[in-house]
Amino acid sequence: MSKHIIHITDNCTKDVIVDNPVVVENLSYFLNKSIHELIKEEDLLIFPHSLVDSNDKIGDQSIGTLQIVNGIHKIQTGNIMGFVGKADTQLHISSRFGTEKDDFFLYYMLCQVNSINVFDLPYSQGNITALDLLMLLFPYYLSNALQQGLYKEYRTFHHNDSNVRGVIDINRHIQRNVPFQGNVAYRERVKSDDNALTQLIRHTIEYISKHPIGMALLHCNADVRSQVLQIIEATPTYSQKDRTKIISDNLRPKVHPYYSEYRPLQQLCLQILHQEDISMGKNSEHTYGILFDGAWLWEEYLSTLLSKEGFTHPQNKSQKGSISLFTDNSGKRYPDFYHAESKIVLDAKYKCLERATKVSDVERNDIHQVISYMHVLSSNIGGLLYPSKAESSTTLIQSTLKGYGGTMILFPIHIPVVDNWNDFIQQIKVTETRLINDLIPILRN
Repeated sequence: MSKHIIHITDNCTKDVIVDNPVVVENLSYFLNKSIHELIKEEDLLIFPHSLVDSNDKIGDQSIGTLQIVNGIHKIQTGNIMGFVGKADTQLHISSRFGTEKDDFFLYYMLCQVNSINVFDLPYSQGNITALDLLMLLFPYYLSNALQQGLYKEYRTFHHNDSNVRGVIDINRHIQRNVPFQGNVAYRERVKSDDNALTQLIRHTIEYISKHPIGMALLHCNADVRSQVLQIIEATPTYSQKDRTKIISDNLRPKVHPYYSEYRPLQQLCLQILHQEDISMGKNSEHTYGILFDGAWLWEEYLSTLLSKEGFTHPQNKSQKGSISLFTDNSGKRYPDFYHAESKIVLDAKYKCLERATKVSDVERNDIHQVISYMHVLSSNIGGLLYPSKAESSTTLIQSTLKGYGGTMILFPIHIPVVDNWNDFIQQIKVTETRLINDLIPILRN
């Protein structure tokens, strides 16, 4: 089967030449539906899984749109990144700071958000694959699942011994124990850690351990090593030759009110184990893939930097760190970041703001939002942090507000576009240092 792979970046419009009507139909299926509708397909994930149900309304967004203008197919994308496929059609959406071959920026943000030391990964050259991204998420989903305990499921075991603990199996007893020698054939139904789902996780561990990046991830810290050992100890009946059967046993979703975090882990494991089939064009008509919200990732990545400088990062989903617009504590709002002592409020924007030469060039709603937060928090400084391909200027773009005063600042954060992973790490570390150096004088004033 010939595969049709279309590469595009976030926040762009691209003309694509598609002659095959089936490919057009598949692309339309991906792009002209909300994410809520798409994730009903059992093989499609969004990271993090809870994002769809959050107040950010990510589930109401679409990956993008497909339109035909003067006979030309035009794909327009937003902040969603990742890959999605169906049959012989695959759509790869990298960050606008990546290329068709590499997306170091997405990869790097995922490492930072998931607390993975980038220096531990055996990565020196490009060619980041879908499997690499899926493996990168495995420790995160495994940890979330095991926080709910090892998954247990009722299983029936067949025994033939003298210690009867279940229902006697008459037919099997006659076949095996005549003449009688002291043993009894019986069935026992018990809750067991060694079941189809834990076996699926074990098969995934064994599979990714054969890849250099996967092996590094499974040993990236003591917690992950301990969690992997838990699964290994819980699955003594593991056998590689059972992989096809185990995958088949897990095609039906595991939906349990207590073990809720095991469902996305099950989806991830299936996608990882199916990658070889997908790469060979053996995938089915099911939709598969994983999607990342660029705005959420950008905000969480910045949090890994700003939290060290004393900034509060309110959590909308858990309703922590909110501010109130009114004196009766009503009107809860969640600024991206604020520093109570230095009276600074910052907003993370995963938008293309490189062309802004003054603060008023930014979309009015974004400006008004920050001004509102500044007023309520009595902040003297408000800022927008956005990624940029251009080298950051040594002079930040800023404007003074009328009325009660205060200063709004644009912080363009340079994202290197290079073809080598080590070069990217070196340059992004310089960018991060520059951001903190820009903020320190403001924090001290």
